[in-house]
Amino acid sequence: MSKNDSNLFDKNDGELTKYDGFSNEPRPTKADLETLSENLKKLLENTPEPSGKKKMSYSISGLSQLLIKNAADQYGVTQSSVIELAPFLFGMIAEKSLERRTESLSVLRLLAHQMLASLTAFQETAPHLSAFTGHIRIILEELLAIEEQAVNSRNYIGVDASGSEILSRISNTRTEPAYYLDVEGTLDHFKQLDSQFHYFKTQTGG
Repeated sequence: MSKNDSNLFDKNDGELTKYDGFSNEPRPTKADLETLSENLKKLLENTPEPSGKKKMSYSISGLSQLLIKNAADQYGVTQSSVIELAPFLFGMIAEKSLERRTESLSVLRLLAHQMLASLTAFQETAPHLSAFTGHIRIILEELLAIEEQAVNSRNYIGVDASGSEILSRISNTRTEPAYYLDVEGTLDHFKQLDSQFHYFKTQTGG
């Protein structure tokens, strides 16, 4: 690591206060950021150029606070450094999850088609059971519909079944967030972090 690299962050009273970059080039300005999302562009247009430290007023769980402190202690950085990485890591997981689920839609459609074909054969073999098996067809069709709707609306958490009477009657239990699978896949190679995440899930009811 070069001298410039080691001075990436300047610390003052234990807080992150300066960004020097990995070269002597000046920090990018708003005008340089051509690929930002439209929402972020609007936020930047209506906000003075970020500078200095900002106090935040929001609450997090006690467990999350301990995990932030543990990460800071483990890697020898400030808690602010951990928090400042949060939007990028969050975005990475959310985008990865939505990408995976988008790619999975075609597989789900194929599986649903195969299951419905099998269900039709089942009904033809035992037509006296059709009054019961008809619900299975509706459930499959609605499950596929709410997953497609969730992906199209960029619902990274999962699906909203509250608008489906039949699905709500079957279960009103909160499902595990869809992105948990992507977090687990990312942390799978890092046993200590993977263990921490599984503990987090058990403590938060995931």
